Amino acid sequence: MTQAFYTGLSGLKSNEQAINVAADNLANISTVGFRAYDTEFASMMESAISTSSSSYDTIGAGTQLQATTMNMDLGPIQL
Repeated sequence: MTQAFYTGLSGLKSNEQAINVAADNLANISTVGFRAYDTEFASMMESAISTSSSSYDTIGAGTQLQATTMNMDLGPIQL
């Protein structure tokens, strides 16, 4: 029961960090030369459980923010 609680909390924490990155992108949208950042998520550990004599299922333990990568697309040219 507590594992499900912590799995949900890890998802909320990851989304909180993604919202912070998006807010930073919006706050600096008019800054000349600013490069936006994208977020990448990853699954945390998985536990294998035996469901029958020959098969295994996995149970995830939540998500985490793996990386924030810089968007290297060219912006509009300003004269």
